Amino acid sequence: MRQLPPLNGLRTFEVAARLNSFKLAAEELFVTQSAVSQQIRALETHLGVSLFVRKVNGLELTGRGAQLLPEVAHALRILDEALLDVEGMPRAISVSTSASFATAWLISRFRLFENENPDINIYMNAAPIDGGVNALERYDVKVGYDIDPGRIAGRQLILREWLLPVCSPDFRSAMRADDLCGAHGEVGGFRENALVTHRLLLNTPDAGDWRRWLAFHDVDRAITKVALQRAMALPTDIAAIEMAVGGYGIALANLHYIAERLADGILVPAFDVSAFPLGGHFLDVDQRFMRGSTRRFKNWLEEQAGLSTDRISCWCGEAAV
Repeated sequence: MRQLPPLNGLRTFEVAARLNSFKLAAEELFVTQSAVSQQIRALETHLGVSLFVRKVNGLELTGRGAQLLPEVAHALRILDEALLDVEGMPRAISVSTSASFATAWLISRFRLFENENPDINIYMNAAPIDGGVNALERYDVKVGYDIDPGRIAGRQLILREWLLPVCSPDFRSAMRADDLCGAHGEVGGFRENALVTHRLLLNTPDAGDWRRWLAFHDVDRAITKVALQRAMALPTDIAAIEMAVGGYGIALANLHYIAERLADGILVPAFDVSAFPLGGHFLDVDQRFMRGSTRRFKNWLEEQAGLSTDRISCWCGEAAV
């Protein structure tokens, strides 16, 4: 067997590449910046290749460095898990997703996973993210969102998004009967004027979901403009949902996020319309590097997604299954 480089050098390389800085790597490893530089030079000498391009404003991986990084990171995770097994310590899984998905759907289910898997700890990064993958981002499981479920072939769709206008029961009761049905300006189960009379709650400042929903229902452009001008813009899905619960207006909510509130009568459909399918949440797990603990979490997540889909099927019909 060929002589392997020192483990400290590989560990230092992984940290420096992930943080794109010798200085930050030194802080994480509790050593001096000079020690980090020496470890990297020794590793490069052992391998006979350059791993970094040193620049004034930071580091950049060379082609060989970028090729080595995911393999080293995976090997270190395997070694760490093996040591945890020997020591009888809990395993750790890093999960990356959006703040809305984490807050509105995932966090409430975590206790179920922990009860079934007391030997696994979850570390969650719930910051706003897009559907892409950062090569240096450390995660075992990533749940991303895309407005077009068919845009990238081969991705695993776990939750299809179904949108329904909802409000509090009192808000619905206060809506005039002729706002919900009538001969003039009627679209589906509501009159277009209801969109101007009653405030819409936006889950994003650009009102992307509402714009697509209004276009799908062929709402007049002039009415759309006025309705969105009168709307309240909120930063997240959960904020719009909570404002709807408080009786402040009509939220266009993902059924997966509000199934329990609908079942309990805390929220009700604002109009007599069918749920509108839009985007979807996707599961991203590198099959090459999947560990046993990651596989258990992935299987659990798929099971919970199936149960959630079954629960909302009564609002969506057979198309939700």
